[in-house]
Amino acid sequence: MLVDHVKYKSLSLSGTDELAGPTSYQSGSAKAKERHWERAYRIVAAFDQACKNSGIRGALYPHTHWICDTPHSQQKILDGAQVETISLAFCSDHWYANQASIELDETLEMPS
Repeated sequence: MLVDHVKYKSLSLSGTDELAGPTSYQSGSAKAKERHWERAYRIVAAFDQACKNSGIRGALYPHTHWICDTPHSQQKILDGAQVETISLAFCSDHWYANQASIELDETLEMPS
């Protein structure tokens, strides 16, 4: 049996200094200001271009307390960066801890 492996790279946008809050749903994207979003767009756009140049797919990995902490925040970043090769990484173990996150059925209906 021949297995066709998909080459991809994952990226996450860590950092909690300014985005830290007392709980997961009061941190990360909940505290992000426009300048945080704009910076995330630039970083992800550069990652998207690098993936495109390398002929691979990319994934934006979510994590509690970071700006890309829910499916909605991931999608906002992907939309803002106008990506071509990156999609959101599916990682329910970080989403479940955030009461601001959508449920699984809604996540599966998202465009990315």
